[in-house]
Amino acid sequence: MTSKASGWLFFSIIMLTLNAHSQIIEKMTLPVSTSIRAIEVLNDSSVWFAGSNGCFGYTEDNGRTWHIDSFAIAGWKPDFRSMSCISRDTILLLNAGSPARLLKSADSGQNWSIVYSDDRKEIFFDSMKFWDNQHGIAVGDPINGCFIILLTRDGGDHWSAIDCSVLPAAMPGEALFAASNTCVDVIGNNIYIATGGSHARVLYSTDRGKSWQIATTPIQQGGSLTGIFSIDFCDEQYGVVAGGNYEKPEMNLQTIAISDDGGLTWKEISGSDETGFASCIQFQPQAATKNLLMVTRDGIYFSNRQGKKWKELKDVYGLPAGTGFNTIKFSPGGQFAWCGGADGLIGRIQFK
Repeated sequence: MTSKASGWLFFSIIMLTLNAHSQIIEKMTLPVSTSIRAIEVLNDSSVWFAGSNGCFGYTEDNGRTWHIDSFAIAGWKPDFRSMSCISRDTILLLNAGSPARLLKSADSGQNWSIVYSDDRKEIFFDSMKFWDNQHGIAVGDPINGCFIILLTRDGGDHWSAIDCSVLPAAMPGEALFAASNTCVDVIGNNIYIATGGSHARVLYSTDRGKSWQIATTPIQQGGSLTGIFSIDFCDEQYGVVAGGNYEKPEMNLQTIAISDDGGLTWKEISGSDETGFASCIQFQPQAATKNLLMVTRDGIYFSNRQGKKWKELKDVYGLPAGTGFNTIKFSPGGQFAWCGGADGLIGRIQFK
């Protein structure tokens, strides 16, 4: 097991002032070969990312400088798709694919411990989320009809799988997506897991995994790369799912749905046909209304009308400002949002 540090790196930042909603987007490309699919924002200054080729990194000064590392085991570089930061110094990383390794560092990535391993060839983890600094969940694609769901109660030092007899059975061809580290969400005692493929459903628990229910959704489904790619709740009643058809991103029907009853039922948002396939959607914290930010293949879209109308973020030249991104996360106060994408692309959106 090795960890390679590349030191502190400085980047020039292109500032683009957006016409709508008083937002500023700053874009930078990190000098590393990685596709970023996990972003964690601790506060307005501290942000972590993780991606392919074993790469991860962080900034503590709002993106002015970055510390970038890479992780390898005997030459194998994990494709990190899942990440959780449970304190300033404590980070957990989880790769997609086999073998699966869940890593934990208590010193900002200088040293790592393997806290969970799975060598089954079918194993594929998609997302990880923590309620607090002790309790967390990691979710993976089903094996033999059983979703792989891990829980920890000690800050990620130990993980245990929920027994298959407790879980809803996966439908043939049903899976999860590791596009943006957002196919699972937790709030209160609730767990929400979004599926895709043959069926686009939401598996949810109101008692932290002891019992489960299933909700159907109107999101596109039936193909191997159709379904829900992202789920987020702003409170215990109001949630949103987004996705569509990865192979046909221009298809703009059945891509977004909302629930106002805690995930029991979902309805397609009427009037949301300005956008196609979406890999990530998030509520803006602390907003007076239920504002949403969404990443698509073509750009980044903002809605201050609960997803009923969307505005694409554009630069001063009228060009899309958000192409190339996979994932997005807000700061706890909602003033900033950070995006990660292909080829080391990082973006920061400031809301004023």
